Formats: sequence, structure tokens, C-alpha cells
Amino acid sequence: MNWSLFCKQHNIQVTAYSPLGNPDWAKLTGSSFPGLLENEVIQKIAQKHNKSTADVLIRWHIDREVIVIPKSVTPSRIQSNFQVFDFKLDEEDLAAIKELAKINQRVVNPQFLPPGFWD
Repeated sequence: MNWSLFCKQHNIQVTAYSPLGNPDWAKLTGSSFPGLLENEVIQKIAQKHNKSTADVLIRWHIDREVIVIPKSVTPSRIQSNFQVFDFKLDEEDLAAIKELAKINQRVVNPQFLPPGFWD
């Protein structure tokens, strides 16, 4: 069973942890995988919709019915984070983002959960 279905069946509302990823991910982990804001797939989707990568990530969470609370102290970014209701991600976008999950570069990946729980 995947986590999304499990939570819906049990009336659990999910909140995204680090919904925009960590901009310092590669530096902190030594990973060759870029942070989500710099990810090529996310950047292409953002260009397609004339949006920022943050907008795409926020919209993706909303479309999955996940609560999104992006962290920012910059007033212009805070305002921009609310400008995500004037576009929709299409099936091609969603499929491309879903492929990123196969890389499995999670910041939080509790070992006590059964294999495949997040998928």
C-alpha cells in the first residue's frame, strides 16, 4: 500500500516536509543529484508554464492534496508562493516528476517504514 492511499483511507492529512527540497542538498550529501530547485526536469516544466521551479513544486504538492508550507523570509518569495493557482501540471509534467522519485534522494527516509511505503 502506498502512503497516499493509506493516509486518505484513515483521514490523515499529509504535510510536506521540506517541500522545495534543500538548496544545499548536493553540498551536504556529496550527491551528484541537484537540489529540486535546480533540477533539470523541474526547470523544464517551469519554463513550459512560465513559472518558477518553486511554483512547480508547490503546485505538484497541492495537486497531490498535500499541505505545503514552504519556508521563506523574503517577502517577494512569500507572495510568489501563493501564485500557483493560475496553472495546472499536465499528465506529462506529473509523469516526469514521478520519475524523479526513482532516484530516491530523500532527505528524510525513516528506516522503520516498510519498503515501498513512500512509493
